Amino acid sequence: MYMREVLPEVKKVLTNELKLPKCDVKEEVDCVSLDFLLGDVALRIVIRERRLNHGYIAKVLPISDYAYLLQSCRESEYIPYGLYIISESLEDLIRKLKDKTPRILNYLRR
Repeated sequence: MYMREVLPEVKKVLTNELKLPKCDVKEEVDCVSLDFLLGDVALRIVIRERRLNHGYIAKVLPISDYAYLLQSCRESEYIPYGLYIISESLEDLIRKLKDKTPRILNYLRR
C-alpha cells in the first residue's frame, strides 16, 4: 500500500479517536511526517514503508526541543527519543499508534 493510501487512515485515527488536533503533513519520496502542536508540546509521527518485508516502520517522538534539527523524515531517526513501531499491516500500524502515541503524550505532559 502506498503512503498516499495510508495517510488518510492514520490521520483519521489520530484526530478522531485520539483527539489530536489537526496536523501539518510533510510528504516525501519514501516517508511522511505528521506534526502536532498541543499547547507547548510538539509531537511528530514519521511513517515509512519497510523495504524488505511488507508493512511499515513508524516513530512517535517529541520534537519541541529538536524542531530545528528536523528538516526531513529521515532526520527523525537520529533523535534519541521516541518510540518505534514495526508493523506488518495498516491495521497493525494503527493499533500500535493508538497504544504508543498516548504514552509519549503522557511523558511529555509531566
